[in-house]
Amino acid sequence: MSIVIPGDHFTLETGTEVVLGPNLQTTGNIANPTTAGYLVQTQTGSSSLAYVEADSKRYMPAAQDFVVGTIVGSFGESYKVSLANFSTPAVLGFYAFPNASKKNRPRLKTGDLVYARVASVDPDLDVELECFDATTGKEGGFGHLEGGFLFEVRLAYARYLLRHQDAPTPYKTPSNV
Repeated sequence: MSIVIPGDHFTLETGTEVVLGPNLQTTGNIANPTTAGYLVQTQTGSSSLAYVEADSKRYMPAAQDFVVGTIVGSFGESYKVSLANFSTPAVLGFYAFPNASKKNRPRLKTGDLVYARVASVDPDLDVELECFDATTGKEGGFGHLEGGFLFEVRLAYARYLLRHQDAPTPYKTPSNV
């Protein structure tokens, strides 16, 4: 890992599929960091992953991110969803659920939690969410969350948990064990 800052340039390997993670943008095969942090590059088979690990306090949505949001209201045919405190709400359409129709759509209330995927991010428009797996068109675990607890963690820890399947996580053991 090396430290990079905005303005640095480095070339991406050619001949392999490169997946860009957070805090990087490209022009051809030249990558530029958008924030200061550690440059991480991993190689898995014929593809590689490149991202900048930065300890940011503010979440900036990126396409294809998995998020947990709180319903803060509804308007027209959409819900307003808060992804983080003091951030602009995202938009979750009534029909952004699998098999949703005018009669068969989820009835969510203010304060309900949803697990969703960021569908699109445009600087001039609201962030759009959807609650189905884009590859299969099925639920895939997305949708209304019931039961459990929600607590905030640092952004770096959340990304660590997503990348490492064997990461230690707090959990409660059943009382009958």
